[in-house]
Amino acid sequence: MNSTLGNLTNSYNTFGRYQFLNETPGVAIPVLITLILAALFGTFGNVLILITIFTTEKLHRLECIFMANLAISDMYVTTLADPLSIVAKLEGEEFFDKLSGFCQIIAFGCTISCINSLGSIALLSFNRSREKTKTASSRRTSSYSIELAKTLCIIYVIFAACWIPYALLIVLDRDDSFPHEVHVYITVWAHLHPSINWLVYYFTNTKFEAAFNRIAHLDICFGRCKKSRKDGNESSTSGGLSTSETNTTFKKALSSIELSGNKMDEYTI
Repeated sequence: MNSTLGNLTNSYNTFGRYQFLNETPGVAIPVLITLILAALFGTFGNVLILITIFTTEKLHRLECIFMANLAISDMYVTTLADPLSIVAKLEGEEFFDKLSGFCQIIAFGCTISCINSLGSIALLSFNRSREKTKTASSRRTSSYSIELAKTLCIIYVIFAACWIPYALLIVLDRDDSFPHEVHVYITVWAHLHPSINWLVYYFTNTKFEAAFNRIAHLDICFGRCKKSRKDGNESSTSGGLSTSETNTTFKKALSSIELSGNKMDEYTI
């Protein structure tokens, strides 16, 4: 496989129609499946975010505007960049050579999308820090702020984890001497973050969770996972007993202590 990939990296990393799939199926097939799933699930999730923010009055807040902007930016990757990447890996560069400048335009748009995503995350963080300086009007507002901070932290970690390897690759491989599969894997990995954000909202933000369940009925699929995880946490904190069983056991122990105390009083008298 390495020799075949070495042939692919020659001629300025160009390959013909179906050449990438035919000569390196061990690399091409997982990459194509990953891109297809990322495009489908990412587009579904980002459209769901926009519908949720637009139709849910509780989400008509400033930070949700930045979330909508992030979703629009992510949709560029899931609806355009990922599908065209699939076409490129099947058709080869000859397909794009027929459309002069088209590949450069898509790459430029992808760069703008990445910058816009990072800017949206930065504005979300700035807005939260500004809200944090204000006195919380209620306990509910404080809990929402903590929940939002958790969501932003996870989104930023995912964004950094996806794009830092690509940034390092650009710096370390200025001579384009690294194997072709390294570039393919790292580029696909970088494009995964737009397909994950909606899942972060669902599992870390109760308002988005309720709205997603109302619109797309995600509780049918994810509700069982969350319920089993919740039951596991309750079991671990109560020594394997449910909450009702724990309360019953405690009441019985308390009653026995009171009964013993009454008997001691009788003996004393």
